[in-house]
Amino acid sequence: MAKLAKTAARGYGSRHQRLRAEYQWLMDHGEPYNCWRCRRPILPGQPWDLGHDDYDRNLYRGPEHRYARHCPAGGNRRAGLMKAIGRQAAVRRWRL
Repeated sequence: MAKLAKTAARGYGSRHQRLRAEYQWLMDHGEPYNCWRCRRPILPGQPWDLGHDDYDRNLYRGPEHRYARHCPAGGNRRAGLMKAIGRQAAVRRWRL
């Protein structure tokens, strides 16, 4: 299994962590937020990620649902990608 790069190398450095912590503090104190992908609310206790822009990882779009089951837009892109990879790996081989 490939080893993941450090968080900063994957785009989750101190700026990302600080901004996510600010959103989390506001959420913990009652500030409601909607998923930037589907515009539906992120409910208290629901897992969420701080979403990058799909085309420019230097830009943040805001909180987004972590999982597709919470988000009609499919949740975050990585969750959707991992789901697709898992589906692809589950191809059934038929004996002829």
